Amino acid sequence: MLPGVALAQSKSFDSKQPIEITSDQLEVHQAENVAIFTGNVVAIQNDVRLKSDKMTVYYTSAEEKKSDSGQAATQADAAKQTIKKIDVDGNVFLATPEETASGARGNYDVEGEEIHLYENVVLTRGANTLKGSELTYNFASGKSIITGGAVAEDAAGKGTGRVRALFVPDKKQ
Repeated sequence: MLPGVALAQSKSFDSKQPIEITSDQLEVHQAENVAIFTGNVVAIQNDVRLKSDKMTVYYTSAEEKKSDSGQAATQADAAKQTIKKIDVDGNVFLATPEETASGARGNYDVEGEEIHLYENVVLTRGANTLKGSELTYNFASGKSIITGGAVAEDAAGKGTGRVRALFVPDKKQ
């Protein structure tokens, strides 16, 4: 990983913090513990923002919230449902205070503190730009990996299967 180009780990990022999601429409499948947000969807956790056309949220069930003693979850426990994973589709955009990333689709593994973006991925920090077909970013370690694949494009828009990076040096005054 080249310094100054990967998504920088947000100093205040904490995957245990609440995730606020807004959208034009919400459909809940209670039996499957799934909520589907559609239309201008925005999820915010700390200073990280994730946008897409559609967001499918998978959350814990009351049975998954059993206490350490093996007792069934109380109503209060059930009300504290937590998000396990979020799938995003269509015009995906990820923003931190330092960087932005985009792709056609992706997922956020909340428990694993990792985001994946797929298809025509573009990662920018300042004037620096990385392009590839897949981005994996781990919030816990701050490590990101971009892979090429068949859909990575060169400057002419042709598939090259390689990661493309443009690094612009800082201009000194």
